[in-house]
Amino acid sequence: MFLPYQEPECLTLELPEIALREVSVKILREDQNHEEVSGNKWWRLKYNLLQASMERKPILTFGGAFSNHLYATAAAAACLKIPSIGIVRGGPFPTPGPTLEFVRQKGMALHHISKEKYREKESEEVIKELHGLFGEFLVVPEGGSNEAAIRGCEEWGQKLLSTYDFDVVCLPVGSGGTVSGLIKAFGGRKEVIGFSALKDGAQLVEVIKKLSENSSNRWQIESGFHFGGYAKTKPVLIDFMQKIYADKKLPLDAVYTSKALWGLLALIEMGRFTPGQKILFIHTGGLQGNLGFFNSKFPGVLRSHRAKA
Repeated sequence: MFLPYQEPECLTLELPEIALREVSVKILREDQNHEEVSGNKWWRLKYNLLQASMERKPILTFGGAFSNHLYATAAAAACLKIPSIGIVRGGPFPTPGPTLEFVRQKGMALHHISKEKYREKESEEVIKELHGLFGEFLVVPEGGSNEAAIRGCEEWGQKLLSTYDFDVVCLPVGSGGTVSGLIKAFGGRKEVIGFSALKDGAQLVEVIKKLSENSSNRWQIESGFHFGGYAKTKPVLIDFMQKIYADKKLPLDAVYTSKALWGLLALIEMGRFTPGQKILFIHTGGLQGNLGFFNSKFPGVLRSHRAKA
């Protein structure tokens, strides 16, 4: 038994550019599946946390000051009464911010390390040092992409196959675990297009090949819609988020889903899809990450200066 799961809405996205190309786009609101452990995090954390519970070990993982992964891990661990430890890149900060405050309230023990040391976070030396500080624990990598996460996302992919009618699945990609699990689940029966939130899409392709065990060749990673790289954005993307929210009441996040949906609509306009194709766009959650850019989880007044023209 894991956490409660709320069945998400699946909405038809109606826009002129979609109608013009005679394709259909449905948005799977997986961000609605749990109040705090939303989107793909529900599936990626499932077997990691069940393993930690079975082995009676705290779970230790990594992330930045606005990490969706830390947020979801802390919330899920608290629900399951599993101790959790978050290794944070940088800091400690004069003002911790809403994400770190949330994970503290959930009982996650936080340990800050320098950005330089963070790059070596999964090295034998750093892990040994962390064992000296915290004793025994189960390590989950940053973003949660490991064998247990792939298993959860593969299970999710099987659910998608049995529940929805689609030809192509589109989704944002960060560390590669979610898309790899879906590729394995589909086994070439459906096409998968991932939109990289990172600049280095070529490296991501190699990671996905390994994680998915080359179980299909019907997938691709689009690397041209990162808007400057991970956690970077631009005014035109913010305008897009606000318009989608105003017109469709669809909240997107600035790091992942907004870039992926922008990329999907660009591909549709370029004629990438055959008339009649059914596209399922997966909203992978992560709306709390907007707190790093906005005054709320939804598009509003930009408060961060990270948006560059």
